[in-house]
Parts: sequence; C-alpha cells; structure tokens
Amino acid sequence: MRKPLFLLMLFVTLFIISCGKEDTPKELVTESFEKAMDALNNRRFDEYMSSVEYGCELDSIRKDVLVKTYSQYLDKVQQKSGTLLRMSVKDVIFSSDTVCDVYYEMLYSDSISHEGSQKMILQGDVWKIKARD
Repeated sequence: MRKPLFLLMLFVTLFIISCGKEDTPKELVTESFEKAMDALNNRRFDEYMSSVEYGCELDSIRKDVLVKTYSQYLDKVQQKSGTLLRMSVKDVIFSSDTVCDVYYEMLYSDSISHEGSQKMILQGDVWKIKARD
C-alpha cells in the first residue's frame, strides 16, 4: 500500500518540477532567432520585422522598401542555392546579459551550407535581431 502512494507522490512531484522549468537565456535566444528566421524564409515579413531592432521607428515607406529588399534577397538565394532545407543554431555567445551573438548554419537544397552569425539584443523580456551596430 505504501509503494503505490510513494510512486504517486514521486510522479506528482516530478510533474510539478518539470512544468515549472524556465528556459535558459540560451534557449530563449535560440527560440527567438529560429522564429524570426522562419518568418523571414516563409515571407512573413511583418512578423520578421517585429523581431528586429532597427534602431529607429519604421514608417510605411521604410517598411515597403524592406519588404521588397527581403523578397529580392530571398529570390536571389533561392535561384542560387535552392530552397532552405534546415536552419540550426550552433552556438550562442553572450557578451553581456542583454547582448549576444548567434552562430547558425543553413542547409539548402543544392547541398550548400551557409554559416553565419547574428547579433541579438534583449529588449524588455524579448530577444530581437540587431540590425545596426
């Protein structure tokens, strides 16, 4: 009789602990970066632009220019390398509590792999891609 009760209490305790687990800063940055890049690569430009810190307010003219620029960029990449098959974050290096560099790799359908890095900053409780230094 005690063993089933003990197992039940153990299960409940583990369940409560696992539900209360908070993501690490590295996990939060990775998630934010992956969501932003998914939005860009799937041409959800409004969603992508909201995940970028441009350093200024974007009026409708600037937004239109950025949408055209992003669209042309994606067209060029697709013509050159094919479609994006996979994007993965390789590492996140923090230079402070609010600034980090994300190192990533993108694999395209023509088997070309592109590695890069992107600076991100914390604004409030949201990690954003930094457009300007």
